[in-house]
Amino acid sequence: GGDGQEAMPGDPLPQPVRVAVRNGGVLLPGAVVRFDASDGGRLAAPGPPTSADPSTLVGVTGADGVARVRWLPHPAGPTTQTLTARRLDDHAQPVDVPVVVTGRLSVAREVAWDPDPNCRRFAGTRTVQDALSTLVARRELRLLGGDGQSVGSAGAVVQRPVRVVVDDGCGPVAGATVQVLAGNEFTGFGRVAPARDGDLAPATLEGTGATERAEVTTDRDGVAEVWWQPSFGNVRWATLDAVLERSGDAPVRVTANLDIAGEGGRTPGLHIRGLRLGAELPFTNDDVVGVDELASGILVVLDGPVAASSIVDKPVIRVELDLPYPIGIEREVWGSGPVGTRTLTLDGTLRPRGESIFWVPRPETRVWLLERLFPVLAEVDVKVVLGRYVLDGWAIVAEEDPRRHVNTHANTVVLAAMGRTLFDLPTDDETTGGQFVQWFHLMRDVQRVRMDPPAVTGRTAAVAQRELEAAGLVVEVSTEPNPDVRKGLVVRTEPAAGTVLDPGSTVRVVVSSGRAG
Repeated sequence: GGDGQEAMPGDPLPQPVRVAVRNGGVLLPGAVVRFDASDGGRLAAPGPPTSADPSTLVGVTGADGVARVRWLPHPAGPTTQTLTARRLDDHAQPVDVPVVVTGRLSVAREVAWDPDPNCRRFAGTRTVQDALSTLVARRELRLLGGDGQSVGSAGAVVQRPVRVVVDDGCGPVAGATVQVLAGNEFTGFGRVAPARDGDLAPATLEGTGATERAEVTTDRDGVAEVWWQPSFGNVRWATLDAVLERSGDAPVRVTANLDIAGEGGRTPGLHIRGLRLGAELPFTNDDVVGVDELASGILVVLDGPVAASSIVDKPVIRVELDLPYPIGIEREVWGSGPVGTRTLTLDGTLRPRGESIFWVPRPETRVWLLERLFPVLAEVDVKVVLGRYVLDGWAIVAEEDPRRHVNTHANTVVLAAMGRTLFDLPTDDETTGGQFVQWFHLMRDVQRVRMDPPAVTGRTAAVAQRELEAAGLVVEVSTEPNPDVRKGLVVRTEPAAGTVLDPGSTVRVVVSSGRAG
């Protein structure tokens, strides 16, 4: 026994090599056997050999006719080594046919492997040793810190540097080059600059020569650091990519967030500033609206311009009425008066006007509103209809480019070719996407008196209040410091003079309290 064993270089074979001496079928104790290890291997009995033991060992068979020896193949010798056993006669001369035993060193360079042909990194490797050497030598870029930071305003620098480390199978790699890119075509490009350990964050990178790209070299600990001034475009997040030079690996991506509170609490994108009936009558939630006023159209005013092609022929804006059901001839079918409602979407057209969109009913819809709707409703004694103005979260921007390539994800449209982003209109003036809904009550006739508030700027507070109340308005007075207007005089009114108001509307009169302090 003991043939064909394998051991790591420097380790003896796990089992002894055993040979038996027989005379015919009878075991022969006391026979002398010489063992010779090739290539400088070492032998010992009964314990395991060391590098100090000899390569030749003479043993004697025991009562069982077996001689045993432990074998340590030379760790720097061939992968396959041999041990020869010969029986010796009384003159110490070898007799009989030698017994040859093999042992192997367990080394990765002699073990083949078949790399994936699609894996370029291991192209040309044929053995496990080649593959392991490639892995050990492979440099890897990892993130140490600086991800997920928030900044209070666009243009601010993150408070902690972005830190990455480069190491390989032997430990940190000093002097490696890391390439950093701050931003992308979606959010725009910020600025990035090398950082030194322990430095405080700069207030800005503008004017320092910093651009969206930087190359930084790792220190003796394999660490590279950069300061980052993100660009958020019209979103609340930004990215920074770090990649090891000439590695071909995917980048390490870091994100930063824009703190909404730092931007006045408003979500980026278009916001709704207000609605008008026709072109001038204020329109707020739960207003009572006359059918003639609805027939004049509804104007929504935004805080940014819109593109005609982004809304034309799309149901971006809808006006819906909840009509009683059944009515008319359908009452004869069901044999009862109204038991519910049926939603009717009015046909209309959309007209973009700079920072506004004007919804107007089509001519036949306008005739139906003015001449047919309430005469029919009068048959079931319905005087008020609940209505809704619905603005869907469709993308609306000021510019377009015919070369755009559009991808949609999570209600956001990306113009990949030009790096522009289209943002959904907000749901409630803060949340992008979804719907904006304003309710109203539609009546046939609404008695409404329209008037302008008097221009009272520069008058005393008492005179301003008297004139505004005489116009049928409710007055609220407040004060604020103003070095340019004498104490006690009106600085402005909210809303301003010339605004069309209903009787009973509230006007805020702001009065100067003089210089602050």
